[in-house]
Amino acid sequence: MGLRGQLKTLNLFKSMFLLLFLSTIQLLKIKTIGWPRSELPFPQWTSDDIASWMHDMGLHLYVSEVQRWNCRGQQLLDVPAAEIEKELSVKHPLHKKKIVLALEAKGRPQDPMSPIPILPGKKKNCILQSL
Repeated sequence: MGLRGQLKTLNLFKSMFLLLFLSTIQLLKIKTIGWPRSELPFPQWTSDDIASWMHDMGLHLYVSEVQRWNCRGQQLLDVPAAEIEKELSVKHPLHKKKIVLALEAKGRPQDPMSPIPILPGKKKNCILQSL
């Protein structure tokens, strides 16, 4: 086989590899994003949906804990933040904050013990009132 034949074979393998790689990425996207999860309301999500959601938020550390706990969407909206922290073995305070804020965006009531966030427009007035 000459040089041209070898280049054609190499290009064929590159094309096949690229096609396989892109197909795998598409399958992973479907599995990660999850078609049912995107269509169902959060309270109806399964533990697999919650695990995918955690992974999508960059909290892949807790995927196995979500699956072990077998929690569902409604359960995460109802249980106290301290129980979520315990069940998922959350150690980092910013991870806990991220989970709680994401759940509040999904419909969880704000924790009465958490400080009330100051809106950007109100911050100036608060500083002036304290002077």
